Amino acid sequence: MLRIFASRLSYANVMSTLAVFIALGGSSYALVRVDGKQLKNRSVSGKKLKRNTLGGATVKESSLGTVPRASRAGRAETLQGFVPGQFKLNCPADTKYVSGVCIERNPRAAAPYGVARVVCESRDRRLPAYQELAGIVSDSDVPFGAGGELAAEVYPPPPGNPSPDGEIPNALVVVNQFGRVGVTPNTLAGEKAFRCVAYPSN
Repeated sequence: MLRIFASRLSYANVMSTLAVFIALGGSSYALVRVDGKQLKNRSVSGKKLKRNTLGGATVKESSLGTVPRASRAGRAETLQGFVPGQFKLNCPADTKYVSGVCIERNPRAAAPYGVARVVCESRDRRLPAYQELAGIVSDSDVPFGAGGELAAEVYPPPPGNPSPDGEIPNALVVVNQFGRVGVTPNTLAGEKAFRCVAYPSN
């Protein structure tokens, strides 16, 4: 039997059998887990890494450079002709910022409500609402109009008060620096000091 087996051995048979064992041994070796200790530094290229597997905890952000197209983002020069300092909203020189608007610091001469409203509108401004007016007159650095100042709110006249011009509304008046209110008719007899409101701009 041994003689028959020996007679069939050849170089090709031996080499092919050996190749099978080497292949099987290599496959079994490949199944062994490879960890970081077995890898040489810088031996794995970026192409070998799975996409989207590195996160903030893995990457040291401080080591990252500036994105080329964002190199000028931290030193913006102009935006539509404005420099960075001009991006802030500002009030006109004669006004003070109160309640999100710019209110004139000094009251204007007394006038009826209708005239005061037209004067403000001619300057692209408006009369202040009660809250806005009460906010600025409470400031000790701002002069208060003698006899009170007109606010934007109006109310119908009391019943039984007819006039040749029809129903003349009563305008709300802030009568002191503590925000106390009253009303005055929209007539020459009811004229009061007033101030106008502008909007912040850059």
